Formats: sequence, C-alpha cells, structure tokens
Amino acid sequence: MKCITPFILFWILFGFKSTHAEEECFLFINGEKEGQEFAIVQLVRPVLSSHIQSIKSVPPEGITSKQLESECKFELSLVYAADSLKVSLDSKRTKIPISGYAASKRTFPDNIRETFLTILSPHFSDSSKKRICLENADLQLRFCPQVPKALLVHRYNPDQNFASSSKQAVNVLAEKLQNLRDGIHCHGGQSQARSASAAGTFPTRTI
Repeated sequence: MKCITPFILFWILFGFKSTHAEEECFLFINGEKEGQEFAIVQLVRPVLSSHIQSIKSVPPEGITSKQLESECKFELSLVYAADSLKVSLDSKRTKIPISGYAASKRTFPDNIRETFLTILSPHFSDSSKKRICLENADLQLRFCPQVPKALLVHRYNPDQNFASSSKQAVNVLAEKLQNLRDGIHCHGGQSQARSASAAGTFPTRTI
C-alpha cells in the first residue's frame, strides 16, 4: 500500500495535468456575414488544431451553460467596416492564453487569413511559423521574412556584336545575383532566407 500511494499521487498531480493540456476546445465565431461561416471555419480550425490546440465540434444538441463555464474555448469576433475587417480572438481555459486583435483591408477570404494568422503569430513555434509562412506566402505576412527581389534591365546596343552583348548581360546578372546573395547573408543572419528571386531582361535580336 505504501508503494501504491506515491504512484497514485504522482498520477493525480501529473497525469491529470497532461490530460488537461491535450483537451479539445470549442470554437465560436461571431459577426460573420451570411454564407461565410463554413469557409471561415475551414480556414481557422485546421490552424488552431495543428499549431495551437485541438478543436472539437459543438454537438447537434448544443452545449449547456455549465459546459461553457468549465470547458476551454476560442472566440473569434468579426466586425466589418466600409473598407476593412477587424478581427479579435480570445480564449478561455486553453493551454495557451490568447487575446489579440488585427485589421485587414483585403477582400474575403484573404482578410480572414491575414488577421487570424497575425493574431496567432506570437504563439507559433519556430517550425509552425516557417510552415505558416510557406503556405501563405501570397499574403506577405509581416511576421514572415520577406525575400528581396531585383529587376535587372540590360539595354542592347545594336552597334555591338549580339553574342558579345548577350554574354555581357549574363555576366552582369550573375554578378548582381551574387551581390544580392551576399547581402542576404550579411543582413539576414537571424532569419534564414529560403530563396532569392530575380527577373532579367535579356537582349533580343529583331529579324
């Protein structure tokens, strides 16, 4: 009995805590426009479940006030203005306390993606943030490292040999790309750049 008692005490103190940490939470959305709720849930729920805490569906019979007071939940509130969307996210009894606000002037559904991910960004792990930035590169989110872009224009001189001019353009482009790469390494030591992209205009011959 003396050996069992400490084990039970250990389970009560640490086993319960671990179980609570993995608890699934409810997600409530307020203020959405008609017909948008399903799309918003499809955008929000996977991110919460994969990177913050698992989400469970509200049962068809609904939930009691007692459940609301005892279980964890996320509340997403949307306020539409003339040219923008204001979003707030608050949580109660979740593994990570969250309370944030963001606004966007993008159109639906990009405004939901931008505001929601911006609010959650302080709570993402490094691996989660890297994945989020990769999957939402089109948004150019503020918390994601931006990849510099360069435009190189080489003017073709018709008085010069075409082959020579083309070779010169390629050499100049290679030099600029190397300078761009060196600049990334010098100024981006704390955040790794995935790639550097450059657009070049090469000489063309009119026939």
